[in-house]
Amino acid sequence: MKAHKIYLTGDLHGYLGMKKLINFAKTEGKNLTKEDYLIILGDFGLIFNAPVQSPDEAYNLDWLDKKAPWTTLFIDGNHENFDRLDNYVIYPLQIFHGGQISKINNSVYHLLRGESYSINDILFLVIGGAGSIDKERRIKHISWWPQEEISHEQIKSVLRLYKNMSFDYILTHSAPTSYVDDLYIKNLLYPGPRYNDRSEKRLEKIKKNIGYKKWFCGHYHCEYDSPKFQVLYNNIIELPSPDSFY
Repeated sequence: MKAHKIYLTGDLHGYLGMKKLINFAKTEGKNLTKEDYLIILGDFGLIFNAPVQSPDEAYNLDWLDKKAPWTTLFIDGNHENFDRLDNYVIYPLQIFHGGQISKINNSVYHLLRGESYSINDILFLVIGGAGSIDKERRIKHISWWPQEEISHEQIKSVLRLYKNMSFDYILTHSAPTSYVDDLYIKNLLYPGPRYNDRSEKRLEKIKKNIGYKKWFCGHYHCEYDSPKFQVLYNNIIELPSPDSFY
């Protein structure tokens, strides 16, 4: 069986980020097929409008289904409409490479929090979610949803299932506090008071109790790469082979 090519990128934010995908489809992405995957690391944003789908969302989801050469996978961020996204009657659950996903359309799928997947014998752990620094300026269940935050119960469930296990890659939207500290040290984040993000603190428990070769996230609107941790925003990269970390 032909191996799936796997690419990663950061936040899409709905139509705002579609240009990078359209450009990718004209360049490196044109050589991909629907057997290959582009993973968006949160803030997918094409299921955001409340209470129902907007024409822009419908158009761009159709583009991903009909015109993008690849299959799109995404984890949830903090800018998603969870009242719609978590409706598994509209977006039914399926099994995908050993874990649960929800189907958005024939080539767009939501990778669920706390699920693990084995693709090309590469083991992934996925934990979407983050806290919104601007939630005080948003409207509950219209432009902000409390389900965005990674809950204490979700972390407990992940640790119950996977504590002391080792993965090739962990994919999240936000990052553990110690990694966010690195971004502040490198002056990659906005100056000012640090936002008290409980999701970041909870991910620190994952970092301390579950093994991995590299951790990838979005959320921070910057590009950063270190041996164990990488943040993606506009860049689209091919997933490195786990063998390169030996």
